[in-house]
Amino acid sequence: MATYYAPTASAEYIFYISLVSQSTGLFQASPTLASGDFKVSMDGAALANLTTLPTNTPSGSVMVKVTLSAAEMAGANITVVCRDAAGAQWTDQQINIHTSPADAVVVSEDGSQAGARCISARDLITRALRLLGVYEAWETPSPEDLSDGLEALNDMLDDWATQQLTSPYIKRTTWTIVSGTAAYTIGDGGTVNIARPTALKQIQFVDTSTDPDTEYPLAYLTDDAYAGLTQKAVTSLYPSAAYYQSDTAVLGRITLWPVPTSSTLLGVVYAPSATPYFDDLSSVICFRPAYVRAMRFNLAVELAPEFDVTPSDGVLHAAADGLANLKRSNIRLSDLSVDLALRPRGRWFNIYTG
Repeated sequence: MATYYAPTASAEYIFYISLVSQSTGLFQASPTLASGDFKVSMDGAALANLTTLPTNTPSGSVMVKVTLSAAEMAGANITVVCRDAAGAQWTDQQINIHTSPADAVVVSEDGSQAGARCISARDLITRALRLLGVYEAWETPSPEDLSDGLEALNDMLDDWATQQLTSPYIKRTTWTIVSGTAAYTIGDGGTVNIARPTALKQIQFVDTSTDPDTEYPLAYLTDDAYAGLTQKAVTSLYPSAAYYQSDTAVLGRITLWPVPTSSTLLGVVYAPSATPYFDDLSSVICFRPAYVRAMRFNLAVELAPEFDVTPSDGVLHAAADGLANLKRSNIRLSDLSVDLALRPRGRWFNIYTG
């Protein structure tokens, strides 16, 4: 049995058509093609000229090569309208293209490749609304409903950013430690220029004067522990601890203690990465397995009150199951630690002999 692949949303798409002659009713050989003859609409939006004017390919034949750019394919329903602007050679034609999200291979932060699902915000919202029965499979949501859906989708992802098990990976980032400087901002535009994390996994430092470089751990100070430091400005060649606090909605602050005086140090943070937001309806983001299903069903639950709809038991179960599977896939191994007060004095504890 043959396998067919649907056009992919937000990916360049090339297809061929033939234009019918107004005079003979047959396909027009070597048709005249001019700017304004071919326009495109995404999900019912206003028509616009194609970025690439179609061409007669091969030359002299009845075939016309039409190329839609990735931006022109950023929708669930793409409509191409063909009208002879001069109005004298070939007849009008309309072509409708239904797109689908793509399976893709993306590169992870560690450089490895993993199978992923790439999906646009528009497609994700449309599928969620169909799960609620707000729209049928052949219907396209209104611009107002898509806009509400985009806001709800990003609200949900904003909430997920506070849950470490929805984080797809731990990101390692370095920055230069300046001799005599204790505090560094972290967040968009900060010294550590990454999205401000709600929490840090680890803070460490690297001494670049050794060959190879040597990375050392730092003790993590709580609010009470940092407040209890009586000499916060004391200096030392190397720091031994770090304190993290959220200064603003955009920036956090990392404070090293004691204040390091070495000029050969790099700071290192290990921070959970948040699930990225969708900038607009055409934004396409690639996700690891389990993310798309979890987002689709949980978005349906998020949208239900706005449309005065009660999600079915199947949707509620799939939403909970999908989020649980997503979090389960993000569970990471960590080293077991034992409080110093519980360790026997004067000898090591053997877990096998007691």
